[in-house]
Amino acid sequence: MFRRDMARELGGYREDVEGSEDYEFWTRLVRRGRFVILPFVGLKYRVHDQQISVRLMDTQQRNSLMNSRRMLTFYLDRALSDDEFIAVASIWRQQGRTGVAAIGNRLMREAYARFSEAEGNAVHCDLVRRITARRWVHSAVPLIKKGAFADAARHLAYAVMWHRSSIGVSAAVFVERMFVRVRRMRLWQ
Repeated sequence: MFRRDMARELGGYREDVEGSEDYEFWTRLVRRGRFVILPFVGLKYRVHDQQISVRLMDTQQRNSLMNSRRMLTFYLDRALSDDEFIAVASIWRQQGRTGVAAIGNRLMREAYARFSEAEGNAVHCDLVRRITARRWVHSAVPLIKKGAFADAARHLAYAVMWHRSSIGVSAAVFVERMFVRVRRMRLWQ
């Protein structure tokens, strides 16, 4: 939910960011206030093969990345190099790129330093650290699948640096993946 007057003042949804209109709008809206998660389910999300995220997947991802880069540039108040943005995007979206851990961690630390300085709420800062640690853990999975074990180990090490709970997350992800593999093997037998 948002205030109608604020939405009109911001120009509403932009049609030139096909497939990402809502995300782009929300990033402009959040500059004017805070987002709050309400403690109830306000709608149900219907999944089907004709939804935008299926039909326009490539366009949506491209526009989403463009918007993410714009927001990160705004937030850090500086231009990002292509290497910096590719590193963070690869980690956050679990794309399995090798050699991006150090650059991605440096940029995430810079963003977190700004956040924690502005926020000051220890609970919110801990939540951001947990979420970031989980992203590091999940970004290690495609690296493991492609045999890039040293890179995967770096991602897991960064996860632990971000939050100690990532050790448990790592174990849970491993167990879940193994369970899925065992189930698949049994189905084939």
